[in-house]
Amino acid sequence: MIDPKLSALENLDVPESVKLRKKIVPEYVQFLDHCKTPELTIRRVIDMAKKEGLEEFTGQQKFIDNKKGFYMTDADKKQFAIVLKGKQRCYDYGVSILGAHTDAPCLNLRGSPIEEGTEGVILKTKPYGGIWEHQHVDYSAKLIGHVTKKQGEITFNLEGLLSDRGIHISKEVNELPLKKAFPHEMFKFITGFSKKESFLKVLERKGLDEKDFYRGNWYVVPADKTKILGDGLIDGYGHDDRICVFASVKAALETKDLKFPLIVYGCDREEIGSTGLSGAQSTFLDSAIYNLLSKEFVPERDISLGLMNRIYNNSLMISSDVDIALTSYDSQYQDPAIATRFNRGIAIVKSNGGIFQSNGNQASNQIVSYLMDLFDENNVMYQMSECPSKLQKGGEGTIAKYFAQKGIQVIDVGVPVGNMHGKHPTAHIGDLGQLIKGYSAFIGRR
Repeated sequence: MIDPKLSALENLDVPESVKLRKKIVPEYVQFLDHCKTPELTIRRVIDMAKKEGLEEFTGQQKFIDNKKGFYMTDADKKQFAIVLKGKQRCYDYGVSILGAHTDAPCLNLRGSPIEEGTEGVILKTKPYGGIWEHQHVDYSAKLIGHVTKKQGEITFNLEGLLSDRGIHISKEVNELPLKKAFPHEMFKFITGFSKKESFLKVLERKGLDEKDFYRGNWYVVPADKTKILGDGLIDGYGHDDRICVFASVKAALETKDLKFPLIVYGCDREEIGSTGLSGAQSTFLDSAIYNLLSKEFVPERDISLGLMNRIYNNSLMISSDVDIALTSYDSQYQDPAIATRFNRGIAIVKSNGGIFQSNGNQASNQIVSYLMDLFDENNVMYQMSECPSKLQKGGEGTIAKYFAQKGIQVIDVGVPVGNMHGKHPTAHIGDLGQLIKGYSAFIGRR
């Protein structure tokens, strides 16, 4: 029984708390430090799946007793699906779905990025996702490139930094509006190389050249390591939404004896509208359902639009995404009666969107009630919320709306995160523990 007077961490029993502190939190810290890009996130997820005996999907495979399931990715390794077998067939009962996004706000390199400035070789960038302009100066950064060539994929890493103007000669900046004070053209990655030729030699040693800035995906991300502050606050880049990716995969691979088939889905490009080949508006989840049906011995000729609609209508989905935590920095923009708080449990967000509730999703009464009862029955601590918590202060949507359009009952469930989209967002280990517990209850539902 959950005691509302206690924190999320205190409401875990002793074995759960010990496992969280000694195993899960160190694993998550390593996960977050490694998974600085969508591609690196999916590599780590695949490694986790392989360790549990899952194999990559091929058209010839069928479910047999010793096959738990399979995983699949798209061509660019920017989307993934872990598909697990249930006692009931997807064909008859639909599936359970946990869907998260693998991207996080950052800087990307421009197509022809190299310039030679007075500080040497610098690389031009462009913002990706919703960021505060002032957060993208004066920090240690890492350049990570993923380039696909005939010989395979090449990953390039380089330490560098983004600098800022000298305070003694640019005081007028204080009088400027934020967007004028920090124009996007000033976000340049300093490599430390004095000459372009020296920098190109470093690329050549990895089998790359200047043309490969167009050929690959190039990210500039914070270089700082994840830290645990005090008795449980996690300071680390990328909580939105890699904490939900980690919790979803962790819960899925540790939950045994599923009644319903499960798909853990990860997509890219959520931060810019879920568009394109690797976003949630793509057909990747449809392909995962199709592959699941083929493993259930459903002939291809029987897989119709009507069957897919029936499966979606019978399915339940958690859109695994974080919520905005109430902090002292943004309390004036939040309603304290609605906003979620650190170490008070999972955030269940019934509705989200912008001003006038635009571009968002509202979960049905049925799934809200079902999930609240499920979490109560399994002693999962949660908080109810809506985004934005205060009117006319902004807000945005998640991937939930795209799956609601398919007829899937879907609701957003994640953890409160402070300084969302910043270089140092924060989440609490107690909420992470409750999140994995809650996802496990959803996956193991009867």
